[in-house]
Amino acid sequence: MATDLEPSPALSSEPPAQKQRWSPTPATFIWLFALAWGLRIGLQPLSDNSMLTHVATGRIIFDTGFPHSDPYLFTSHEPSWVVQSWFASVIYWGLVKAWGFGALLAFNAALTALLALLIVRIARPADGFVARLALVGITLGVGASAWAERPLMIGLVLLAVTLIAAEGGLDPRWLVPAMYVWVNSHGSFPLGILALLLLWAGRRLDHEDGTTEWRCLKWAVLGVLLGAINPYGPKMLLFPLFLLQRNDILRHILEWQPPAYMDIWQKLFLVQIAAAVVVLARKARWRLALPFVVFVPAALYSARNILVASLVLTAAMAPCLKGVGELKANAKLPSTLLAWTGALAMGALCLAMLTTPIGKPSLDLHSYPVRALAYINEERLLPPPDGSQGRLLAQDFVGNLREYLDGPIGDVFVDDRAEVLSKQTSDDYLALLGSTPKWETILDSYDIRTVVWQRSYPLAVVLTESPNWQVRYTDGDWMVATRRSPTTSA
Repeated sequence: MATDLEPSPALSSEPPAQKQRWSPTPATFIWLFALAWGLRIGLQPLSDNSMLTHVATGRIIFDTGFPHSDPYLFTSHEPSWVVQSWFASVIYWGLVKAWGFGALLAFNAALTALLALLIVRIARPADGFVARLALVGITLGVGASAWAERPLMIGLVLLAVTLIAAEGGLDPRWLVPAMYVWVNSHGSFPLGILALLLLWAGRRLDHEDGTTEWRCLKWAVLGVLLGAINPYGPKMLLFPLFLLQRNDILRHILEWQPPAYMDIWQKLFLVQIAAAVVVLARKARWRLALPFVVFVPAALYSARNILVASLVLTAAMAPCLKGVGELKANAKLPSTLLAWTGALAMGALCLAMLTTPIGKPSLDLHSYPVRALAYINEERLLPPPDGSQGRLLAQDFVGNLREYLDGPIGDVFVDDRAEVLSKQTSDDYLALLGSTPKWETILDSYDIRTVVWQRSYPLAVVLTESPNWQVRYTDGDWMVATRRSPTTSA
């Protein structure tokens, strides 16, 4: 019973504390915008050629165990093969085997959507709505045309997790499993260590406490070392160094060459570079300058580094933009502005759904010579795998398709795996792409009897005009030619 000195709760003049309700903020629009864009990117039909080989390799692992020598090529190649992305291959084939390519498409969409949301989280130190939206928009624009269904996506997601941890947004101990998965999924894992090292050094040069970055660095290194526990042992940790030693081959691969800035995503990266320069001019900080002087030149030297550089620049720029802009991303919205924000967010989601392919097959092979290969099989023009009756020649991405279709029967001329190709095979392939005068000598040296090739390339023209070859099939994009017998050519 209440005393005279203690009023009862019912008569108290102070209202009971109410739980504060969540309400949308300008940042809510950014989150929804990023989610819609991420899903839009990831829900495109699967078509990447490397993905086909990863699926085929996962099938081998399921059926016969981990391969240690190449099971696909008949041309000269490295005697041993470290399947750097074995973990991703297992996931890819496991999904396809259980539920088809639709499951792999859903997995890819989950990765791109997650990465888009992680980018929003990376940009959070930029507390102004316009500054944060600009950071997120440019970074998503850079990735929109380049994020593909490759193990690199796993690496990019884990890089984003690493950058968030470096900003204090995640317990650094999570970097142990993250780096373990990264080591066994994609060879870009040293870039995560490099980013942490540069962010820590920049923090120290700015005379700030770098404890968070240093803790992240220690736990990440531990995760990398534990990554050596895998079917291929410590070779997995040395794979990036081995790959870089193959510069004689890498320099001929488009994605390893300097960007040509013909695509919008590469042009947007130039915009991001310019924005970083402006931010540095406004507020010079070593924590941005060090990643800039390392990752930007790497991206300008090789286009494949742009995606990584874009994420690192976003993480380094975001703290420098703190305080920029009057409208804060987490500000309470007036009712009118709230309505407009909700309308824009819903519009973005609807646009993403309306422009996403619905009802189309999950696997899109329209850029591959599917009909030409079917013709070869129907007419029995495909030489037997043992090479007793010659070989088939096709371009590298067609080799990836054949590895998925035919499996490990060792009858592919070339594919896109730079880590296994010999320099001789690479040089011969490049000569055939350019149709140098020695094209016929190269075909003879490999005993090529059947060729499937894009009609727009010079080799298709010389094969058509050669008396020693007969064109058996053509469509809008592809041709099939077979070698004439000596009596027929005479």
